[in-house]
Amino acid sequence: PDNLTLLENEGLVIHGSNAAYKSLSQFIDNHSLQSNEYYNEVKEQIDIACFIDYQILQIYIHNGDWPGNNIKYWKTNHPWSKWRWLIFGSEFSFDIYGPPNQPNSMEFATWAYNNGWPNPAWSTLFLRKLLVNPEFQNQFVNRMTDCLNANLHSDALVSGIDSLENVIEPEFIHHLNRWEQSVYRWESEVERLRTYVYQRNDILLGYVQDFFDFKATKLLTVTVSDEKAGKVRINSILSDGYPFRGNYFSEVPLTLTALPQPGYRFVRWENGSESSERILNVNLTSNKQYHAVFELSEPNNKHVIINEINYRSAPDADAGDWVEIFNFGEQSVDLSGWILQDDQAANAFSFPSGLLLDPG
Repeated sequence: PDNLTLLENEGLVIHGSNAAYKSLSQFIDNHSLQSNEYYNEVKEQIDIACFIDYQILQIYIHNGDWPGNNIKYWKTNHPWSKWRWLIFGSEFSFDIYGPPNQPNSMEFATWAYNNGWPNPAWSTLFLRKLLVNPEFQNQFVNRMTDCLNANLHSDALVSGIDSLENVIEPEFIHHLNRWEQSVYRWESEVERLRTYVYQRNDILLGYVQDFFDFKATKLLTVTVSDEKAGKVRINSILSDGYPFRGNYFSEVPLTLTALPQPGYRFVRWENGSESSERILNVNLTSNKQYHAVFELSEPNNKHVIINEINYRSAPDADAGDWVEIFNFGEQSVDLSGWILQDDQAANAFSFPSGLLLDPG
C-alpha cells in the first residue's frame, strides 16, 4: 500500500500524493495534444488503452453521476507506472433517472463550459484534449466500434441480462413478497434494461458520427477458410465465430491481422484484398468482405526459446523482472494459451489469446 497512489475526483488524495497528477493535468491543460511531441509525453504517464476503455464504458452506460463525481484513478510509485482508472458508482446509469438517451453522452463527456456537477470542465479535460490528436482519436473510435461489435453488442449484453435475471429472480421474488411489492416493477425494470441495450448501439454510433462529422458506418464482413486453421483479429478484438460482421467508420483505418493456429500458415486475403501480407490496413469506403485463407504447414513452435531473463537488478539500475521470448524461425508463432511457469504451479503466466510472436 505504501507504494500506491490513489486519487479521486479533482485530484483529492485517498492515498499517496497528487503532485504527479496535478502536474500532468496542468500539462494537458496548457498544451495542444494535436502535437505528437506533447501527446507522446502524455502517453508516458497514462495507460491510454485503460483510459479509452474507461471512457467508452461510462459513455455507453450513460452514467449521470459522472464525470464530475465517482472518479478514481491510481498508479504505483515506480517511475514506469502509468495512471489507470477504476469503474464504480454507476447506479445513475442506463437512463434510470432521466429521459431516454438524453443528453448526447459524447457531448456530455467532453463538455468544456460547465463549472459544476455533473460534468465540470476539469472532469472532461483529459478526454476532450486527447481527442484532438489523430492517433488517439483513431484508437478511441476503433475501440468504440470494436466494443459495440463485440462485448457491448446488444446480443451479448441481453444474454448477460437474461443470465443475471435467472440467478436473481428467485430471491427477488421473496423480497417482493416480504414487502408486499408487485412483481410488475421488477419485470418492467429488467425489460427497460433490455430495451436500452437493444437501442444503444445505433444511438451511440450516431453520437460518434455527429461528434466527429463522419459519414455513416459501413459493414465489414470477415470470414476464414477454416476456423480450425486460423482467426482474424479486427483492431483489438478476436471474433468467437465466423462470419464476423461489424459496423465501422470509413474515416478511420482498420487493422486486420491473420492469426494462423499451430501447424497452419496464412496464405493470402481474398475478396476485399489479394494481399499475402498477414497484417492488412483498410479503409471501408463501402461495405466489404475480407476472407483469410490458411493452409497446413510444418509446426514452427520449435523455434521459440527463452532468450533472456532479468531479475533482482541492482537498486540503482532496476529494470524490473522480465523474460524475453525469441522466435528464431521464419514464421510467426501464435502464443495463445501458452503457459510460462517455474516449479510452482501458482506462478504460471498464460499468454493472452491472439498474441503472435513474429520472427527476429
